[in-house]
Parts: sequence; C-alpha cells; structure tokens
Amino acid sequence: MSGFYEYTALSEEQLERLEGTLDSPAVKGLLRELLFSATERGLGDCKVGILVDFYFHHYAYCKAQAFSARQTCSMLSIAQHVFRTDMDNATSSAESSFSAFEKLILRHAVERPPVSMQVFSEEQALGIVDHFLNSYFRHFRLYKYIFSERIIYVLNQVLPHEVEYATPKLHALDAGIFVAK
Repeated sequence: MSGFYEYTALSEEQLERLEGTLDSPAVKGLLRELLFSATERGLGDCKVGILVDFYFHHYAYCKAQAFSARQTCSMLSIAQHVFRTDMDNATSSAESSFSAFEKLILRHAVERPPVSMQVFSEEQALGIVDHFLNSYFRHFRLYKYIFSERIIYVLNQVLPHEVEYATPKLHALDAGIFVAK
C-alpha cells in the first residue's frame, strides 16, 4: 500500500531500541541517529537541536498516550513527512500544510482499503490533531524561518516608458591628438 506511513521512518527493531533507552539525552541521540537524513545531520548545532526536540516531543506524546509500536512509528513517520514537505516547499503556508496533515491523519484513522487503513482510533486522531496544532502549527512560521531556504527577489525600479540608451562618451574634436602614419 503506497501513501501510508506505517513503519517508514522507523522499523519495529529501531523502535524497540528507542523504547529500551530511558535517559532523555540518550533518547535524543538515538532519535537523531535514526530519523535524520544525511543533509539534516549536516545542519548547524542550533538547527539540529531544534529538530531533535521536534522529534523528541512527538515521541514523548506517543509515550504519554501509550501508543502501540505501530501507532508510534506511524505518528513519527507522519511528523517527519509533514516537516520535510513543508521545509522543502518554500511557499507552503500553515493552512495548506494543515490541510495535507489532516488528510494524512484521516487516511490513517479510517479502515477503507485500499484508500485508507486504521492505525489510530477516532479519539487518538483527534488528540494527534490537537497535539500538532499546539506544537508544530503554533510555531509553523518559526520552523519555516529557520529551516526553509530564503527566496530573495532583487527588483530594479524604473519609470514607465523611460528608455535608457547606452551612449558612448564623446570627446570634443579640439581635444584630439593628430597621429601621422
């Protein structure tokens, strides 16, 4: 089934390693090792710290809600997909991102093969939406500012119908020098 985010960011074995880690700094280090792409590992320390906290808080939410391994992996995969999609698209807005996120959650909250599969119950899906609204989408502009490429437009303003000619610099004839051949 394509388009589903079950075990795409983490495998069951990787999640078992993560759940076996109890120390917060160790969990953050393991999240960095498991969820970061090569380009994300090359970000500056500040950006890496923000991204680690992003994944850590979503993982902590999954633990607090006592999600199963399948639900935890799906939620982290969805979070990773939404984040990367938004940061790769410099013109995306919070509204368009939230709309796409809602479709993803709905696709994982209703059992209608092959269109959707139920990973989360209705209550869990509503809780995830609230969690994302209060964490990711509340700070959407901040994430966009930090992680998106900047688009810089350079505008030159000229008056309408004003034509500029490239005129060569002309010298007076009496300033010339006679050269004999």
